[in-house]
Amino acid sequence: MSAEQRLELIYKGVQDIKIELARHIVHQEQQRKDIDELKKKVESLEGNQNKAVGVLTITGIAGTAFFAWLFKHF
Repeated sequence: MSAEQRLELIYKGVQDIKIELARHIVHQEQQRKDIDELKKKVESLEGNQNKAVGVLTITGIAGTAFFAWLFKHF
């Protein structure tokens, strides 16, 4: 094997490594976008859950107070 052939093999190996690295970087960026979208959805769902719990709590307290008043006066 001549020195030129060796250099060509090394160059080809380096190019393959660069291509594989670029694939991983693109895949990682796509995963980051997906994670960010999911994080936004989770935050939105947590906010909606907190609202629902608050509304149900207030409704429960108001209902209990109403029925307590109703039984006390009748």
